[in-house]
Amino acid sequence: MDDYNNDYEVLDLPYKKIEKDGKWNFVDSSGNPISSRWYDEVWDFDKNLRIATVRNGDKINVIDTNGHLISDTWFDDYEMIDDDIMAIKIDEMYGLLNIKTRITCGDIFENVDKYSEGLAAVKKRRTYNFVDRDFNIISKNWFRNVDGFKDGYSIVYNGLRFNLLNKHGELVSEKWYDDINRFVNGYAMVKVIKLNERSTRPKYNYIDENGNLVSNIWFDGTYNFHNGYAEVKEYDKYNYIDTKGEIVFPVWFESVEPLNDRSAIVNVGNKYGLISGKEILYTWRKNTIPKRISDNFIRIDDESICITPDLKDYSVKKGFKSYILKNKNDKIKLDEEPIMIFNDKFILCKDEDELMLYDRKENYYKRIGTVDNITFDDLFIYDYRNGKTFLVSPEDVRDITYDIESYINKERKKGASKEALLKIKEEHLRKEVELERIKEEQRKKEQDLDNEKKDEIKRIQESMSRLKEIDKKRGTITRIDVDDLLENIEDHKEIKKIYSKNDFLRHINLSYIPFNNVKLNGLDLSYTNIRLDPQVIYNKDLSGTNLEGVYIGPFDNYSDVDVRGCKFSDDNDPTTMDGFNTTFYLSLYDETTTYNGIPFTVLYGECNLNNSKTK
Repeated sequence: MDDYNNDYEVLDLPYKKIEKDGKWNFVDSSGNPISSRWYDEVWDFDKNLRIATVRNGDKINVIDTNGHLISDTWFDDYEMIDDDIMAIKIDEMYGLLNIKTRITCGDIFENVDKYSEGLAAVKKRRTYNFVDRDFNIISKNWFRNVDGFKDGYSIVYNGLRFNLLNKHGELVSEKWYDDINRFVNGYAMVKVIKLNERSTRPKYNYIDENGNLVSNIWFDGTYNFHNGYAEVKEYDKYNYIDTKGEIVFPVWFESVEPLNDRSAIVNVGNKYGLISGKEILYTWRKNTIPKRISDNFIRIDDESICITPDLKDYSVKKGFKSYILKNKNDKIKLDEEPIMIFNDKFILCKDEDELMLYDRKENYYKRIGTVDNITFDDLFIYDYRNGKTFLVSPEDVRDITYDIESYINKERKKGASKEALLKIKEEHLRKEVELERIKEEQRKKEQDLDNEKKDEIKRIQESMSRLKEIDKKRGTITRIDVDDLLENIEDHKEIKKIYSKNDFLRHINLSYIPFNNVKLNGLDLSYTNIRLDPQVIYNKDLSGTNLEGVYIGPFDNYSDVDVRGCKFSDDNDPTTMDGFNTTFYLSLYDETTTYNGIPFTVLYGECNLNNSKTK
């Protein structure tokens, strides 16, 4: 039977499984059975759903924390397909059950998929539809096949052609197509097969979210809409259409090289152009080769052109000292030539061989070195939380933190008045106060997180200690599943320290956890239910680990294992322990490795380091 505890977090105390005369139940914190029924088998409670699986004979059911059955019908299997909805399997058919409201679906189905965006695909009589969370069938039509809902739509197939279905169960288009894509930026590409005397020829168009065709022209190729425009292909020529389906440019291009979602380089004959949206920003002859300076700028002869979506266009003749960057909101006048825009705050510029960073909010330049050996495509800005800002390149890291004194000196050289300089300093002091307030808020958040972590550790300690006390009184060992047992440390995992103390590991279910990449040396794993199969501990460092009472399967060889300082005992699997001299023949041991307190070197002689691969 399936292990119904694998996919969820087990509910912590007080619910505990108990056996009586071969039957099972749960007891609460007072030791009283929660149900009047006893079962052939029970599984632990799900922490989030607060339900547990029970079995009688070859049928299963689910109970709540009051011991009540969720369903009057017993079933063969079940799967949670949404937060509180399960698909129950009875004789190769599926029903639906809401475990909170206890409402069941009136229909049964051949198959049920998981919910996606509040709807689940169901199969009945070899056709498909969708049900909502109230188990209503959403469409009057049934389909040969369907895809799950994504961004509000599902692709459906009627056996011949495709369409899109919305969440109300309505077909987007009255017309069905030979192929259809999902909506991107409000438009979906559609395909039809055109028949002529010689061949079948696929043609493409778009529909909007109302199912209307965008263009009265069917194209040889189409591409997704971005910023209101889409590239189209017809007879090996290229153009763009807008959302009204109108052709944007009067000429068709021989090639299109997209630079980003807004801009592209195009050519007709020996003439090239830079386009953005429906505008041709710049044109040049074929013998003029554009040089791509960065992701933001290209250079053509003596002009630099910005190709970023946020700063739409920039062009200036060489020889002018001022550079103008334009976008929707403002114009930025720069003293140095811009070569890269990082974000709304920083613009990287250069003055001959000098590299400058312009802070557009502070209206301030900072020299950060020379242009030599800089790979512009790999540059990025890093804001450190202590107020420092760095420009990072493959070659080095440069401090570009705002420097008020340098700024004031520069403004003084420009002839700024004392009043203006004083105003600059006062504004800077105001910002420093604001920055300190932000830092204090950050420190408080970190302190709150630290306190939350301490509270979590305290809760774990109390819970595990309480479990140990109960087991001590009853002479049993109860093991619970713990989802956060491991933590990532660089290239491996480790058991969290809070769980490795005070014999807590003996009360945690370790049997289902893969320990291949988990550090285990130095731990007390004695009498836990961890399984140390060869593939788990091959080439592993187990030095200083207490493995008394741990299952070590009857395998011939544990190669390349460092077991120096390990402890074994008769409580390990005896069939394996009898052959320890061959089992650990290719592993590293010494006088600190013991079996029932006797050193391995006494039992098996000195370790043959020539044969041992672990050194």
